[in-house]
Amino acid sequence: MPKTLPQIFAIKKVIAEADGIKTLVFEGNLNFTPGQFVMVWLPNCDEKPYGVWRNNKKEFCITVAEVGSFSKKLAQQKVGSQIGIRGPFGRGFTVPKK
Repeated sequence: MPKTLPQIFAIKKVIAEADGIKTLVFEGNLNFTPGQFVMVWLPNCDEKPYGVWRNNKKEFCITVAEVGSFSKKLAQQKVGSQIGIRGPFGRGFTVPKK
């Protein structure tokens, strides 16, 4: 799929990390490397960049700190909510193996 069109992912799990900080878990594989980011789109709202993590080929995560109107709305999403994601973007890096 072209990176210019958002791919729709349903939220698989929401983890409350601390006050105002949540991790959203999505099922799927984005084939990203450390250091890359995705554009997260909420319908009828906006689109913002977020770092992506957990590259285990089955799921990926973004962690959201509620600091503005978009991040507050994103953090309020529930399991099953659908989010648009474009990417990954940026220059990633590889982690040296020991």
